[in-house]
Amino acid sequence: DESGNLLWVQTYGGEGSDELRDVIVTNDGGFSMVGMTRSFSDNDRIFHVLVNPEGIQQLVQSWGQVANQEGFRHFQTKSNEFIIVGSTDFFGAGGLDMYMIATTGNNFLYGRTYGGIHDEVGFNLAGIDNGFLFAGYTQSYGQGGKDVFLVRTDDVGLTDNEEVTEDFDPVSVPELASSEVIVYPNPSTGLFFLDSDEPIIEAVLWDITGRPGRWERDESGLTSLYFNVPAGMYLLELTSVDGKLHKTRVIIGN
Repeated sequence: DESGNLLWVQTYGGEGSDELRDVIVTNDGGFSMVGMTRSFSDNDRIFHVLVNPEGIQQLVQSWGQVANQEGFRHFQTKSNEFIIVGSTDFFGAGGLDMYMIATTGNNFLYGRTYGGIHDEVGFNLAGIDNGFLFAGYTQSYGQGGKDVFLVRTDDVGLTDNEEVTEDFDPVSVPELASSEVIVYPNPSTGLFFLDSDEPIIEAVLWDITGRPGRWERDESGLTSLYFNVPAGMYLLELTSVDGKLHKTRVIIGN
């Protein structure tokens, strides 16, 4: 629950290796999860599990062909279709290709691949006006090695053309500060004090899943912070008035 108390535990899968990498709340209030399974084939297949709010399995599907397919992220549309992005080495231009599929949960609707002669993998996606945006990496295009790969499509996963635009435009990155910031006491019950050479104007507390749990900002400078969150280890990211970042792990106990 919201206090971190355990409500239920469930397991899903078969006799082979099964991984679930993404979970979302479905339009009906249940949960949808995608990943990879080897319980239904000798090869990797996209694994899709639907459960009710109590975690009781409602549907299990594995999507794939004779080669390997994996799912990394997904979302549900307003029309209750599921859009999943990942990779395949069966279809496409060669190597691994970024792979998206659309399903109703029970039924496969269509699949698309994006990429060149080397490897592309899709790790994230978003629904946008009249289509989708897929993000991952490419080794077929760009400056060499792995480069960011963004694919924008219409609402059935099609692009306007097959041309890939290569662009390298470095953006500024906040400088990690070398000056010391002391956060104390640590561990704490949630109340921390800050001692810094430069005023701290922003604080973000990240949980172990990489999600921001709490955020505070004061242009005049923060000297103390209080976080009413479940006990555990967190990453505290502090921004000083000159734009430098300070990161430290903090432990919050009861």
